[in-house]
Amino acid sequence: MKKIYTNEQKEKILKMYWSGEPVTSISASTGVAKSTLYKWIREAPSKKVKPVNMTDFRILKQRCETLEKMVEILQMSPCTVSAPLHDRYEVIKDLSDTYSISLLSKALMVAKGSYFNHLKGRHGLCPQKERDHPNH
Repeated sequence: MKKIYTNEQKEKILKMYWSGEPVTSISASTGVAKSTLYKWIREAPSKKVKPVNMTDFRILKQRCETLEKMVEILQMSPCTVSAPLHDRYEVIKDLSDTYSISLLSKALMVAKGSYFNHLKGRHGLCPQKERDHPNH
């Protein structure tokens, strides 16, 4: 005999699925056939949510941590991303003991290669530029 479920019962059971509980587990705990659960899931209006797998979770977690560090950098920085490039280079130099150059460059919207070229010119690795510079 076919059992009839109320909309409230279906909704409660579907919430279990959407919260990440496996269909097998839901079927065992509620007595609803797996085929019925899959049918409800397919028919549910606009609540079809793909469960997040661990790889996706790790990627999202890592991205969140990176963004949190970028916010820290911007909060610590005496300038904004619209500040002159020279000022942003100085912030990268000052914070490079705490954060990676890659992360600092990303947060301050500076091309990493440009920063390294700036360092080369500044630290005498380009002797012609240093000789021609009026402060030397």
